Amino acid sequence: MSSATGWLSSSGSSVSPTMIGSAVQVRRVVGDLIAGGQWRPGDADILVVFDVGYDAPCMALLLSSAV
Repeated sequence: MSSATGWLSSSGSSVSPTMIGSAVQVRRVVGDLIAGGQWRPGDADILVVFDVGYDAPCMALLLSSAV
């Protein structure tokens, strides 16, 4: 575990504050979509696409409800 963040990415390196910040921003945007009535239960899933610079398994863990 990294002493700076306490998180490890899927490659075993520590998760950067930028990655954590991105996860926070995605959660906020999705929350805003729901609060604004732009998504309701029964609608298609919200699809979030990241560029190649993100560790997808790590981002999935950060965005999961288990964290």
